[in-house]
Amino acid sequence: NNMYNINPETPMLVSSRDVDGNGSVDPLIFTSQKNNKGEWEQYPAQFWDNLTQQSPYFRQEFTSYHNFSKANIEYYRTKGFITKEQTLKAKLDASQWVENLGSGQFKMTALPEALQLGPINDFLSLNEDGENTVFVVGNDFGGPPFEGNFDGFQGMLLNWDKSNNEWYFTDAQSSGFHVFKDAKELGIITLSNNKKLILVTQNQDQLLVFEKNKGIK
Repeated sequence: NNMYNINPETPMLVSSRDVDGNGSVDPLIFTSQKNNKGEWEQYPAQFWDNLTQQSPYFRQEFTSYHNFSKANIEYYRTKGFITKEQTLKAKLDASQWVENLGSGQFKMTALPEALQLGPINDFLSLNEDGENTVFVVGNDFGGPPFEGNFDGFQGMLLNWDKSNNEWYFTDAQSSGFHVFKDAKELGIITLSNNKKLILVTQNQDQLLVFEKNKGIK
């Protein structure tokens, strides 16, 4: 759930070169965008202001938004700002789970679309009365200005359907497990009366406390 269109045909590239030789990496992030002909080309994800703050080389090279906007990835290669050896490529942008198949074999599977609305930060499994419920929280409010907040995820409950042998999802509006800010971790405590409370920590925000009702799935 972002603006980068990351897939095998339109990957993201990240350069780790020290452009000005001062001992500090000057990262350049390139994503696929359509040019004025409607064709996919790779341009910096950073804004001109962000880039020119990284190194005086960029301030000298790009004196305005206009000439900055014309420079695609080939321009940066020609100028020596990036090299193939110092560039990493991302072809997938999805939350996934890894299954250990044994004998050194692993299988990666993308989580369902309902869990792709924002970064997933934590899971908590609670087994009560033979029913397994998984609480899920996420989001990330720490991105740079040119990315903005990843805030589309509002919390989710997963329950195992024994009859169909599959997970089903209950969204925040239906379950009451509404966690719409920058949620980082989940925890559980048991009170003296054996009630269980679900705790959710949020970055620079209040601690949330939920009690699971038997009628809510």
